[in-house]
Amino acid sequence: MGWRMNNRLLTQIRATREAGTVRRCHIVPHHGQYNIAQHSYGAVSLLLLLHPEPSLNLIKAVQWHDVGERWLGDMPAPAKWSNPELGALYEAAEERVLKTLGLLPDLTEEEVNWLKAVDTLELLLWCREEAALGNATVTPMLRACVGVTEKRAQDGTLPEPVRAFYVAETQREHQRLSDFFEEVQRDGLGEAEA
Repeated sequence: MGWRMNNRLLTQIRATREAGTVRRCHIVPHHGQYNIAQHSYGAVSLLLLLHPEPSLNLIKAVQWHDVGERWLGDMPAPAKWSNPELGALYEAAEERVLKTLGLLPDLTEEEVNWLKAVDTLELLLWCREEAALGNATVTPMLRACVGVTEKRAQDGTLPEPVRAFYVAETQREHQRLSDFFEEVQRDGLGEAEA
C-alpha cells in the first residue's frame, strides 16, 4: 500500500511539473514565453494578496487548475467563452484528468468564484502587460477578459476585493514597477496595514 501512495505522489509531482511547461495563448503572437507555471504563480499571488483568508483547498485549486492541459493542451479562454458547449466539454475533460490525478480539491461556490476571478484576472493582467509593450494582437483577448470580468461583477459572482483591484487597475495606464521607482522612493509604498 505504501508503494501505491508513493507512486501516486510521484505521478502528481511529475504531472504538476510537466504541466507548468505548457504554453499559454499559443494562438496569439506575444513577447517572450507565457506558460502554465507563470500563470499559476500569478493567479496564486493574486489570490494570496486579495483574499482575506483563502483555504488550503482554494490555494491548491488555483495552483493546479490547469494541470489537465498537460494532456489536453491550452484551449484559449476566449474560445471557451464564445463557444460555451465546447468550453463545457473541455472543462469536463480537464476535471476528469484532475480527479484521476487526485488534484481536484473540493471547493465551495464562493471559492469557485474566487478561482474563476483570479484565473481571468491574471490573464487580463498579462494582456495589459503585452499591450503596454506594443502588442496589439492581445486586444481581442483583453476585451474578452474585460467582458467576462464585468459580467461577473454585474451578476454578483466577482469577489469584492477582485472587483476593487480590477477597477483600480483598469482606470490607469499599465505601469511596471521600474516605471515608477522614483515615485516610490519619493512617496513610499503607502501605508502598510497591520
